[in-house]
Amino acid sequence: MTESFSYFKCPITNVLPLQSITLGETYELIKFDKFKENTELYRLNKDKKFKSNQFDYVTFNGTFSKREDGALINLSNFFILDIDHIANLDIVRERIIKDENLCPKLVFISPSGDGLKIVLSIDVSLVADTGNKRMLKIWSAINEYFRQNYSDILTANQKGEYIDASGTDLSRACFLCHDPEAYYNEEIIRIIDANFIEKYKIASVEISKKSIKPNIQTDINKLAIRHLLQDENHHNQLLPFTAACSSISLNRSTVKHYIEDFVQISADSSWNNNIDKKVDEIYDRYNDYDVGVKQINDTTICYKLYCLKYSNISKKYILTSLYMDGIRNFLQENGYSKRKVGNDVILIQKVNNIITEVTVEDIKTFMNTYINNITENTCFDYKGNFYEITSFAIREIYLRNSHNIFNDTWLQNLSLNDDKIIKDTKDTMFFYFQNCIIQVDKQYIDIKKWEEMDGCIWESQVIKWNYQYIESRVTINCKFAKFIDNLTNNDIDRFKSIMSALGYMMHFHFNESEGQAVILYDQTITDMKTPMGGSGKGLVVNALKQLRNVSKIDGKNFNNDNRFKWEAITPSTQIVWIDDVKNDFEFSTLHSNLTDGWSIERKFLSQFTLAPSMSPKTIICSNSIIKGNGSTNKRRQFIVEVSDYYSSKIKNGDEKPIEEEHGGLFFGADWDKNEWDCFYSYMLQCAKFYLTNGLVHAKPINVEINRFKQTTNEDFVEWCEEEKFELNETYNTKEKCTDYNNTYNGDKNNIAQRTFSNWLKEYAIFKNWKKNTKKSNGQSLFIFSK
Repeated sequence: MTESFSYFKCPITNVLPLQSITLGETYELIKFDKFKENTELYRLNKDKKFKSNQFDYVTFNGTFSKREDGALINLSNFFILDIDHIANLDIVRERIIKDENLCPKLVFISPSGDGLKIVLSIDVSLVADTGNKRMLKIWSAINEYFRQNYSDILTANQKGEYIDASGTDLSRACFLCHDPEAYYNEEIIRIIDANFIEKYKIASVEISKKSIKPNIQTDINKLAIRHLLQDENHHNQLLPFTAACSSISLNRSTVKHYIEDFVQISADSSWNNNIDKKVDEIYDRYNDYDVGVKQINDTTICYKLYCLKYSNISKKYILTSLYMDGIRNFLQENGYSKRKVGNDVILIQKVNNIITEVTVEDIKTFMNTYINNITENTCFDYKGNFYEITSFAIREIYLRNSHNIFNDTWLQNLSLNDDKIIKDTKDTMFFYFQNCIIQVDKQYIDIKKWEEMDGCIWESQVIKWNYQYIESRVTINCKFAKFIDNLTNNDIDRFKSIMSALGYMMHFHFNESEGQAVILYDQTITDMKTPMGGSGKGLVVNALKQLRNVSKIDGKNFNNDNRFKWEAITPSTQIVWIDDVKNDFEFSTLHSNLTDGWSIERKFLSQFTLAPSMSPKTIICSNSIIKGNGSTNKRRQFIVEVSDYYSSKIKNGDEKPIEEEHGGLFFGADWDKNEWDCFYSYMLQCAKFYLTNGLVHAKPINVEINRFKQTTNEDFVEWCEEEKFELNETYNTKEKCTDYNNTYNGDKNNIAQRTFSNWLKEYAIFKNWKKNTKKSNGQSLFIFSK
């Protein structure tokens, strides 16, 4: 159960939701001017296709991964009902708003201008079953309530229905339009519950049909004779008959009355007691087939996705294969295309302004679903002949020919998408939440609407959260802010440094003067041979994952000779996280990536290159100091040392100091909405801090001594400290090596003089000195200097 439901961008053929939305947010959209222009245009011309193509819509009954009953994610607490063609609209609207039994949550005028959309609160347990008719009992009870209480001002249709029967559909789409007088009630005073259903079960009242005898046209009689409808019980011919009536522009009301009055329909037919809906569906579907028939040559025509060849035997065209250009157009209409990434090409789907990388298998699944959901026959007219392709024939011809579609070669025929990808600029960052876009610069954190977005973003870069900004004076008390305080031992310089590092990592912009990797080290390494973690470094990166698209590389098993070492990186990756690297990791591996971009090879997928301007930032977590002491390496590293505040509390190995300190897990069910909003606001303030101050370096604590210990050993570090070497003094290498071995090693563990000499170089680096060597009387000497 949820208080939200799915929001879809137009056209109605788009079945993938943009985001989840609340009733209050929907009210704001309806009341203000977002849909004003489209509503006024539609009410002027009443063009149904205009409504289908230009109006956004929602599924009030719940959230869906796709607009179909089987794709339900969560039921909402709401039920939507329509009342169409109301003669005295204002009177009906006012009475419904004041109705203390219904207590509507939202009431607004429908796009047509002569109907009402009404949202009621319901006990969601009433529809918790998974049957196809789960909404029927609520709809039936509400319809009966209207019969008993509104029949004085509302007129029922021939079936006794006061509210539109489409309300029985779980994934019912409801178009959103402009109504400045829309009514919204935030309080829940009464809900439609089991008592309401019991009280208004359909009463056994005989509803008399109006005896309407339309003036039947000669054309409809001819069509009925052609389709054998005047014989007994030929309801199976109703679909082609209705489609034929539509093709000659017969009024659908005339067709409904004709079927109702003259056609005998068996009790088990889907048409029984469902004539209005069936006729409407066929008329809508048939009239949407505006692409028309295309003649390829003298013997071949194409319609929609299908090719038909002329048969001299039947003297008609018969289905033979798929229409490949039609398939391509259909895929492109549903957002599929190809896109260049660097010099390579990948497959994508674009829905509204959101781009997703897809595979051949993804497109195949989409087409399979579409074909398998075709349950009605496809009908059209061509040169005076009526054609009907059965759904069975469509599936059969699709299965025979689909292998020609789903391969990399054929799919390269899709059009090339070159829409601009929106990126951060040098001075501005953008964060895409479900309900808004946040723009951060040096001065402000601004909230913008999705409609203001000029360009596209990758789907994986959308933050799945409806965000509300929290002032900075409040966020200092959030759990994550306290966590950062603990990581820095409440040192203001270190606090600023880690804030700047977080902001830098979130800044999806390439600056040649930076090109640095952020490295998170433990301030204290307790055991050089078996360094311990648990300090919270991984949690810092998981914080970044809540706002940016992070691809994780396993540092423990990293192999620089593996050509697929970067395959986890995608075209939408914004941060590369190399986690838990070993101390023999060569930082120089990253030099070209940090300055020249990334070349990515992937198993079973297209390889691609990310230019520097589209390259992700890099962050490394390590319990050991990684190799690379030269100035080139240091220039490309921004080091953050985290304290042992949490790791020092781990004694037995099974303690969870972060959970114990902060009352639960971070970034999960233990957080309420306010905690999440505070966290996001804190991170946005880090972004603003970085744009204002750049990367802020803090004075190193133990990283250099830890590096020195790792490249030599702890005994040698201790020996050097006791020796108290002085600058510009000359020392005998052999004598000092012997002294060290005698002091710490003994005969069995002596180190060679060459190793000793290399360790002296590491000592010089640690002290920021230079080590010079010379020969005198066959003796090797060394001197330290600035």
